Amino acid sequence: MKEITSTIESFKNREVKAKSIFTISRIEKNIAYDFIKKFHYLEDAKFFSKFAYGLYMGSQLVGCATYTNPQGISAMKSWFGLSNSDQSVLELS
Repeated sequence: MKEITSTIESFKNREVKAKSIFTISRIEKNIAYDFIKKFHYLEDAKFFSKFAYGLYMGSQLVGCATYTNPQGISAMKSWFGLSNSDQSVLELS
């Protein structure tokens, strides 16, 4: 843990670049869900993830992002002029 804290401090102080300490890779939705359940303030809120990506520091998952189609009956039409069945638009969820 001390090594991680030191590396994060070096990153915050702009002594190292993010790409030298972090990697991003696609992860299974259940891994993202478990991570969000443990660390996000919403805890057990259900979310509809289409894709999930993990932020890794070495082999340790330290963050994640999930993407899904916009929710709401009129979102696709009112925002983009597309039908609600169009799957080409994603939002950070």
